[in-house]
Amino acid sequence: MLKDNDQCTLNPSNTPFREFSVEERKEKFDALVGQSQDKVPIVFFPHPKSKLMPKGEFWILCSRKFQVAICCRRLREHLGLEMESTLTYTCNKNRLILQSEIINDLYQKFKDPKDGFLYIQYSEIQAMGNH
Repeated sequence: MLKDNDQCTLNPSNTPFREFSVEERKEKFDALVGQSQDKVPIVFFPHPKSKLMPKGEFWILCSRKFQVAICCRRLREHLGLEMESTLTYTCNKNRLILQSEIINDLYQKFKDPKDGFLYIQYSEIQAMGNH
């Protein structure tokens, strides 16, 4: 049986992915997906007003079969968040992601058509008001 941590490793990115050219992002995509066709490349990035540390983007290769919750758990662990802390996840700027969704379903609907990555924005929930 596969362990989720064997299939889903978080890696920090010092430079935001979308600052690279489309060609550079495609090369990165090809290199990552070439390692394993059953995994999906995802880039997590913070909401601009997020106060979570460490700041920056993180990319992850995650099994297509997993629920989003597994990738989100890796991100939470990396950020050092307690289980009581709540994060929201969105793609395409406003589409809320449910942690019960299957990675492949989300990927097929919302991957970036230019570079093949799925971009997911994360943010802590505010008790009152908007970000």
